[in-house]
Amino acid sequence: FAAGFVNHYYYVPKKRAGAPVDLIYPDEATGGIGTLVIPLTVAALKSAPHPNVARAFIDFVLSPEGAAPMMTQEGEFPLRPGIPLGDHGADGVRTIDKIRRPAAFDIDKLLAARDRAIELYTPLFT
Repeated sequence: FAAGFVNHYYYVPKKRAGAPVDLIYPDEATGGIGTLVIPLTVAALKSAPHPNVARAFIDFVLSPEGAAPMMTQEGEFPLRPGIPLGDHGADGVRTIDKIRRPAAFDIDKLLAARDRAIELYTPLFT
């Protein structure tokens, strides 16, 4: 069988169109590596000229009302429990609170491997 990693917003339209694909959440057992979760991020720069406005924007983006366009228009899923997935909530896609074991990463190890990864992958894509 063929397998691959794909974001759910690519999977859902293919599944709905009748493609023979399924979605699984790997390694959720105790001791497994967990399911890869790649969140969108929002942040305020330390040098932001209007930090209170930046904080208000972040609060809005993380609210159910502010997150809704990302769910309905972009097919993203919220990291805050209780926000529905919109149209992408069908076909086996789980909200973050339903993923039993999100994968944990050691950022220091990832950063240490960065240069080697760039060295290995750059020739493949350029």
